[in-house]
Amino acid sequence: MKKLTKKYKVVHEGKQMVLPLRPEGDNAEVFPSVNATAVEFDSYEEALAYVEANGLVFEGDQNMG
Repeated sequence: MKKLTKKYKVVHEGKQMVLPLRPEGDNAEVFPSVNATAVEFDSYEEALAYVEANGLVFEGDQNMG
């Protein structure tokens, strides 16, 4: 199982992102599922460029927070 440790992570299944991408990043260790594509980046700009280039979207639960 692959562990993601960098501050900026993009995990997606198809065009649907599993986690939101935030400018402040995070320090959480993430273990993506075997069905997910997972990529790590050193900067927010690199991660955002990947999201935009691949047409990815995050549709989180609108009822939370």
